[in-house]
Amino acid sequence: MAYVRCIHCAREVRPRQHLIACDVCGFWQHRTCRTGISLLAYRDAVNNKGKIGFTCRPCREMNQIPVNTYVTDHDKEDSVNPPFLELSVSV
Repeated sequence: MAYVRCIHCAREVRPRQHLIACDVCGFWQHRTCRTGISLLAYRDAVNNKGKIGFTCRPCREMNQIPVNTYVTDHDKEDSVNPPFLELSVSV
């Protein structure tokens, strides 16, 4: 992963951290930086190849979109492997 900063805290985002990409702008955010996504939901998504929909605060404020949603492969016919699942190996 190229050197990028968390959109919330501005610290470096590292591949072994729990990361979430905004579905609107694509910027990365640490899961623990006020995403509203619990460790349990994150691990469940990683283990079951689900997708956690996430919209960062600036995009939410601009578009008034909900904080996050959680969808599993059982809920959706076509499986998607979002980048945060491929890059985040710390479970």
